[in-house]
Amino acid sequence: MAIDLQEVTRQVARHLDRAQLVAWAQELIQIDTTNPPGNEAPAVAWLEERLEALGFTHLRRHEPAPRRVSLTGDWGGSDGPTLIWNGHLDVVPAGDPTAWRFPPFAAHLHEGRIWGRGAADMKGAFASLLAAIDALQRAGIRLRGRLHLQAVADEEMLGMLGTKVLVEEALGEPAGVRADAAICGEPTGLRPMVAARGLLWAQITTLGRSAHASTPHPGVNAITKMARVIEALEALPFTAHHPLLGPPTLTVATIQGGEKANMVPDRCRITLDRRLVPGETVEGARQELEGVLARLRDEAAVDARLEVLEAAEPSEIPAETPMVQVVQAARAALGLEPVAPGGFPGGTDARFLIRQLGVPTVILGPGDLAQAHTTNESVAVEELEEGALLYAVILAAFLKPE
Repeated sequence: MAIDLQEVTRQVARHLDRAQLVAWAQELIQIDTTNPPGNEAPAVAWLEERLEALGFTHLRRHEPAPRRVSLTGDWGGSDGPTLIWNGHLDVVPAGDPTAWRFPPFAAHLHEGRIWGRGAADMKGAFASLLAAIDALQRAGIRLRGRLHLQAVADEEMLGMLGTKVLVEEALGEPAGVRADAAICGEPTGLRPMVAARGLLWAQITTLGRSAHASTPHPGVNAITKMARVIEALEALPFTAHHPLLGPPTLTVATIQGGEKANMVPDRCRITLDRRLVPGETVEGARQELEGVLARLRDEAAVDARLEVLEAAEPSEIPAETPMVQVVQAARAALGLEPVAPGGFPGGTDARFLIRQLGVPTVILGPGDLAQAHTTNESVAVEELEEGALLYAVILAAFLKPE
């Protein structure tokens, strides 16, 4: 029997507790989970209480390092498909608190927005999901399928202590979690995203020879050599191009060199951010950088060394994936404007679910990505409410009412 998504929408809209939604978002934002250093344990304790009250089962903490905690749990039935909802509890540093309009962990409600670090990226999405489940239960809508929640640590440092751990555990257990689809709740303005960039963070060091600056000729200036490296990097002719994400990018992010004004510097170091689009690989990008350095070594006697600091592969699913169609049908039921699936410019934990676990994952959540990692980060309450309704209708559409 076909599900009447319009009726589901009407029911969950009637039962959505908007005041509770705002309170949940504020309470979670007020828990400081800055990464680095990383401390998700208090947020996990807060979330665990709410999930228990909502009837989640099989709640389990995963703690690969002290206080670096992720939480998993199940809600719904067992006679239907399984949907993973993945979101991260950690946030980036707030920076200078005096630069903020309101204290960054006060979660101040003002002019229809909640202000604070993590409001958009992505604690607001957790509140929307909790409110969606609460509304479904208040409406008496029971689902045959299962929602498997992954509230994870460490996404802001590429997820090595969070989603990566959960995926490895799932792959290593005969009864580990398998799913038919997944949602990664990053801020997308509720537009479904089907592709995300990867990244390679690298360090390049040029080596020279020190000398007195009054007689520089015996020396080799490592900063001058690095200038040649930067020039070559900025001239790289990227040939890859993704229809949703555009071309790859490369940014020289930091530079350090020299000891004193009257010394020829014998060492200079840069770090760089190389963003990858689907179709590229981390190894391919590394080889590209090594090729630049090899050419400069031959042509300009540049002694340069490359070190990869961190890396994450890009990810993508087909736009016609059934989960994308479910999201679009749910958006239509809510009366949201039709939008084509898009691409997420940053990296996300969806890559672990797609590439390692083989689960088609849509990136979808309330909030504007332009707010993420900014001073005065905020999220509109209206968008959290729309997110809650959208999540509720998606759950009903995918997990099927009994």
